[in-house]
Amino acid sequence: MARTDFTTVIDIKTGKVSQLNSAAAGHMAMPLPGTTLLLLPQRKGTIRIVDAATDKVVTELPAGKKSRRGSL
Repeated sequence: MARTDFTTVIDIKTGKVSQLNSAAAGHMAMPLPGTTLLLLPQRKGTIRIVDAATDKVVTELPAGKKSRRGSL
């Protein structure tokens, strides 16, 4: 069953598990050190920046497209 309305977040330091609605369809999140911001690659060729403390989208940025040949 696909889960597209939230992303589960696990804080490895505290073990706290939470759900972020603003991070919907995220498969991984990368924290920005010293902030509450997370970077989330999206399937549509964007990077979403989410504030984990408020569960709000800060912005979306364009990202690279996946190459058919797998080259960089």
